[in-house]
Amino acid sequence: MKFIRNLIEQELQKIEQQLSSDSSDDITQNVSNKKELKKCLFLIDLAEDYDLDNRTIKEIISLPDMKTGYSEYRIINDCESDAMEDWVEIFDDHTKRLLPGDLIILKK
Repeated sequence: MKFIRNLIEQELQKIEQQLSSDSSDDITQNVSNKKELKKCLFLIDLAEDYDLDNRTIKEIISLPDMKTGYSEYRIINDCESDAMEDWVEIFDDHTKRLLPGDLIILKK
């Protein structure tokens, strides 16, 4: 990823130089390209931080909208029990609730 990161950063530098000296119609395109390249760098950071690539990702799941009104998904540890009273909510401070459209990445 280092090679790709360097290419993107070099291209961003070129765009910055063009933006600082350019007064043509290319400004809109350069701004758009700059935004896209920054998105790519963000995704590269995610891939590196979480070791995400085609070898490590088993599946990506988008949580469905169950059409139940405003309800949330919660992550539960079932503690190897079918008895719901034994289950433990992972984020019991209620700071992390999943909503329809959120992604879960299953790693291999």
